[in-house]
Amino acid sequence: MNLESYRRIAGYSGSTLGEVRKNQADMLMEATWDGDIQSRTCYIYDYYHDDEPEKSYKLSPQRSRTKVAIPAKYIINAYNSDGKDQVTYHIQFKPSQQNPLDYFKGEYELKYGCEFPIGLYIDIPDNKGIYRKWLIMQAANTFDPQFQTWAILPCNYRYSWIWKEKKHRMWGVSRSQSSYNSGLWRDYRVERTENQQKFVLPYNPESMSLFYNQRMIVSAPVDEGFEPIVWRISKIETTDPIGIQRVTLYQDSYNQNTDYIERDASGKVIAMWADYHASRVEPKDNEKSPDRVTSEIQFNGLSRQIKVGGSPRTFTVVFYDSDGNRISSPPTNSWEFLLDGRLIADNELNNYLTVESFTADQLRIKFIGNDDYLGSILTVINRSDDTEAKIELEITGI
Repeated sequence: MNLESYRRIAGYSGSTLGEVRKNQADMLMEATWDGDIQSRTCYIYDYYHDDEPEKSYKLSPQRSRTKVAIPAKYIINAYNSDGKDQVTYHIQFKPSQQNPLDYFKGEYELKYGCEFPIGLYIDIPDNKGIYRKWLIMQAANTFDPQFQTWAILPCNYRYSWIWKEKKHRMWGVSRSQSSYNSGLWRDYRVERTENQQKFVLPYNPESMSLFYNQRMIVSAPVDEGFEPIVWRISKIETTDPIGIQRVTLYQDSYNQNTDYIERDASGKVIAMWADYHASRVEPKDNEKSPDRVTSEIQFNGLSRQIKVGGSPRTFTVVFYDSDGNRISSPPTNSWEFLLDGRLIADNELNNYLTVESFTADQLRIKFIGNDDYLGSILTVINRSDDTEAKIELEITGI
């Protein structure tokens, strides 16, 4: 049978007989989709649109305003494994499915070269209808795209770290890295731990703040009086594939002077932070609420310090809408300054600061106080009707 005869009988279009058959297979899959026991309604989103960031299980995405419903098939696959020690899982979307996230193209595809849906979270219900958070890792069958599937793994740990005196937390996937060593390295002089671990996060501006040799606590919660397991980052990979970030750790030691276990009033562990007290500036929350306008102050420095008589520092306030998109400044916002928690009044400002430029969005200042203020904390605040942003800097010498 030639191509034209097949087209007339089957009623499908295509430039080759293979394309006609592919289109026919796609239409058959679409027609039988809802009857497949593997099909279910899932919810897809990125890190910034996760409105249930505190948990990864027993989720309620049906009530979410930021997660987007998407039909998918949930497939258990026992042949391919990311770490060669666990079963992997796949998802499959309808052949006609388009990218439903309007922010993905601008924020990920054009900016970083990410392919949809790699690096996104997806909430998938189990056989009892209970939703769990998963991370989409990569295309599972790159060389057989006729029925494209995507490898996924369950998010099983919420990673915590400190960067620029801010708390950062993100759900990711823990993977075993040292299945075949004893966990110790010895030579004729010393013995030290050589245990390793690996984890995977979505690739975005938040996870970009991880860097080589950074310390992290990755451990089960511990009772008071016990020490959690601490690690240092030894390797970061961001291109296999683009869209996820693979981080390798080697074991370090707990430092009771700088590390901190955060607990609630009942003593339950909320989070564990390495290098929490490495600076006199207490780290602040970095969570963005999806329900309101948020703001943050950015400044031209790598460390949260301002020097007595040193170079001027520039501070810029940035505002975001409920979807995490940058927006223009509100009509009324103002700057304030605190010195060790005390408000600096306008009539005494010149005793401490030289203001070189001043607008609603940007501020450029120089600290001119004397050495008596070494070790003090200067707080810069921007207030508006909807939000407040502040940044703390330790005053140091030149």
